[in-house]
Parts: sequence; structure tokens; C-alpha cells
Amino acid sequence: MRIAVIGTGLIGTSVALALREHGAGVWLADEDPEAARLAANLGAGEPLPDQSPPADVAVIAVPPSAVAATLAAAQARRLAACYTDVASVKQLPVTQARSLGCDMTSYVPGHPLAGREKHGPAAARADLFLGRTWALCPAAETSERCGPMRPPTTTGSRSSRTPRTWWPRPWRPAWRPPRRRRSTWPGRGCAT
Repeated sequence: MRIAVIGTGLIGTSVALALREHGAGVWLADEDPEAARLAANLGAGEPLPDQSPPADVAVIAVPPSAVAATLAAAQARRLAACYTDVASVKQLPVTQARSLGCDMTSYVPGHPLAGREKHGPAAARADLFLGRTWALCPAAETSERCGPMRPPTTTGSRSSRTPRTWWPRPWRPAWRPPRRRRSTWPGRGCAT
């Protein structure tokens, strides 16, 4: 499996290190050549070549405001068959991606719920995501080839708002819905 990681900060480099530990080939790209070079020196992967066959997946590890433009550029280059991101919000990147005309069938917005108090590739760890939730939020138009699950067709149900997870083998984090509990606050009957 070949993965392209665009953005070699803490999250992008940690993703790359974890994938390399599991035998995946990883290409690295960053607008800061020093960050990409440091990530490569840490063993996170190889620099993304100018000409390359498409990767299986591209992980976009850039700030939320840059996700859509990065996705559009990667798709124009035909960098990968499927794309995901690690942004902490989904509405902004998805709305911008649609307005830029990105191919939404190959895009699975995502958010790993992990991080550290440090930043940059030097702070990256291959075990950063072990035991952590990785929420994936495929849109209605997301293709089955880019993820085995799609949002349910039932509308208004609690399950239609539940995040999904998917990650191509060999690395697949597990997501479990949070336990719902009744509030113990007097006079409150709502779930918290």
C-alpha cells in the first residue's frame, strides 16, 4: 500500500510513522521543505516525487482553512485514488471543497482524536493514535471504493449523526460510540 501524506507536522508525521511501522510505503510533502526533510530523516517516508503513480490514499494534514485548496491541488495532480484529512472541523473544509469543485466521491473527511502539547515533526510519535478514535465522516456522494461505509439513508435518526471510521488495512483504528448516561442533576432528564 502506498500513502501520500501532505503536511508533515505532528499529526501528518505521526500518521506516516505509524503507517511505516506497518509496512506501508509513504510519500511526504509539505510547503516547508525543512519539515518534510526532518520527517523523512525520522523515518516517516520518502519525499513525494514530481512524477509518481497514484497513491492508494492521500492524507491531508494541514490546517482546516487549507484543506480544500490542498485537496483540489492533489486531485488535479491525480495524487491518489482516495483522500482524507485530519482537520478538527468538517463543515469548513467540506463546504470549501464543494465550492472549489473537488471530486467529493474520492474524499472521506476525517479527524483523529489525538494530539500532543508539542508540535512539528520532531514531536511526532508512531504510537500517537493507538487506542484513539479516528472519526471519518463520509458524505452521501463518497464512493464505496474510498470507504466501506456510507451515511445511512434514514434521516433524522441518531445513527445518521454517528461518526464512522475506516482506514485501509494494515492500520485501522477502532471507533466506539460514547456511552450515553442520564444526568444526575436534579430536575434534568436529558442525556449527557
